[in-house]
Amino acid sequence: MNFKFDCIGSSQTDDEILIAGSLKEFGRLLCVIEDERDRMLDRAQATLIEPIENFRKENIGSAKEGKKKFEKETARFCQSLERHLNLSTKKNENQLQEADASLEMEQRHFFNASLDYACLLTKIQEKKKFEFVETILSFMFGLMTFYHQGYEVANEFKTFMNDLQRRLQRTRENFEATYNEAEELKKKTLEKAQDPGTLNKMYTRQGYLFLMEKKALGTTWTKHFCQYQKYQKKFSMMPYSQTVGKIMNGETVTVKECIGSHLAKHIRNKP
Repeated sequence: MNFKFDCIGSSQTDDEILIAGSLKEFGRLLCVIEDERDRMLDRAQATLIEPIENFRKENIGSAKEGKKKFEKETARFCQSLERHLNLSTKKNENQLQEADASLEMEQRHFFNASLDYACLLTKIQEKKKFEFVETILSFMFGLMTFYHQGYEVANEFKTFMNDLQRRLQRTRENFEATYNEAEELKKKTLEKAQDPGTLNKMYTRQGYLFLMEKKALGTTWTKHFCQYQKYQKKFSMMPYSQTVGKIMNGETVTVKECIGSHLAKHIRNKP
């Protein structure tokens, strides 16, 4: 979508055209950067979120299962140990040997579960140092790529932006100069005020007159727009409706005689 500034005059200057087009260029710049941001965020699902989720399921989940197994073997060994301590001394030698063998097996299972759980915790703690941080590092590389792409786009745009800055400065200076000239012209115009009724050179004088009409219930004043040509002695008078804001058809007469020293005294200036 093209953006255009309203301009005074029939056409825009080269500076005005470029300044108006700058908004389109700004939009293009932002779109390029945001497209790269979208690609980075799309890759984040595969490079950051999914690996962390897998790490949690595979490692944290297995640690929870290892803890349950360790606690189960601990409870079983403690129960076996308690039963062994409560054995009667009246048991024969074979029964005592069987009890010792059973306790020894439970102890071996407990030791295995303890070592497995300790190794599992150590494994997870060590894997955090590389698998987890590697995942974050991969995402950071993608983030840095995004920032680098923004830097490259900004560099490509730098020439345009510097040129735009110069044109804006020149436009500002031109505005200030033109504004100062307009202020001077306004000041001179006010010092040498001209009669608005004589501005149109086709007529000696023009302006509004109010025509009084006498009626049964009083008098009314009707506004007319009048124009007078001295050398042709032509006087035109057209009714003007204030509510409609329109000059209607009127009539033109030839002046043979003028009451008063000057016709101008009887004509109000055009507002």
